[in-house]
Amino acid sequence: MSGPRRKITELKADEVTIQFSTEVRQSLRDLEAAVHFSDHFDPDVRHTLRDLADGTRVTIRDLVGSLPLIIAETINHIHATNDQRARQALLELNLDLSGRSPTSEPISLETVHKGRGR
Repeated sequence: MSGPRRKITELKADEVTIQFSTEVRQSLRDLEAAVHFSDHFDPDVRHTLRDLADGTRVTIRDLVGSLPLIIAETINHIHATNDQRARQALLELNLDLSGRSPTSEPISLETVHKGRGR
């Protein structure tokens, strides 16, 4: 363990918000469009998906809770319907979120200071 030590700043999951790039929001919109009329996709999760696609800022805590549900509901929809459009939209979302798409900057983070006006 050699080299300079860096100070680590602890951030709380409910004090950091996430804003997705235009490309990620488009991928979310494509996914929402693919599952919009599905009987195999939970309406509450679809509403959350729509909010994310519309650019609603969410905390890391909310995203960590929501993203797995969106993925699970999408997989349920794909298995029930063999919807290739939804499959492709989920793949594109994965590429954009992971930064593996050459055209996408996945997220930006912003710290929220409790008790201060914005």
